[in-house]
Amino acid sequence: MSNKRIKVICIVGIVVCVILILVLLIFSTVFFEKERAENNKSVNVRQTVEPTEQVDNEIIKQDTILTLQKLHLNDELGENLVEERILVPAEFIAMDYFELKEYVDEYMQDIPIDESLEGLVSYDVISFDSKEVVMRKTYSNNMAEDKYYICDKDNEVVVYYNDMNTVYEYTGIELDSLSNDEQIRIRLGFYVPDEASLYALLEGYSS
Repeated sequence: MSNKRIKVICIVGIVVCVILILVLLIFSTVFFEKERAENNKSVNVRQTVEPTEQVDNEIIKQDTILTLQKLHLNDELGENLVEERILVPAEFIAMDYFELKEYVDEYMQDIPIDESLEGLVSYDVISFDSKEVVMRKTYSNNMAEDKYYICDKDNEVVVYYNDMNTVYEYTGIELDSLSNDEQIRIRLGFYVPDEASLYALLEGYSS
């Protein structure tokens, strides 16, 4: 066999090996991406359940395991999820999925002040059956950073908590006593990060 033919065979062999390695790398990447996607559907990131016939026939009982998850976004360590088993509140007993969903929806419409200050942004039913119910409260540090919201009501400057619903203080300051720029700003509404900033602002309005 001539040297030229041997070189050709070697080159072809090398090309085939490179192609096989590339195919294996592509296959491995696709496989691990798919596996990671499947793992992301685990208990820590489960989506809320959709009402089905199975859910329709289930209710919460006294011996139902109730797991409450608390997911903190923008945490110093990244997303941080903690879960704990809690006693089933008496008001939950005999509730079906739809009644529990209505409960969490109403809870979010009138968020307690402490929850609002902590940055609660959602409350969901993650899974539901008579054996176990999983609920999740999601908090965002970004929401908790701004504690107060200022706007006007009936020509008065009013301070709300950051839920924009619970009144913190009726200031007694008339909107039309302020500069045009400040009137526009207050009519649009804006957040204030802390109590010191709030009172410095109100003192400026009063002077």
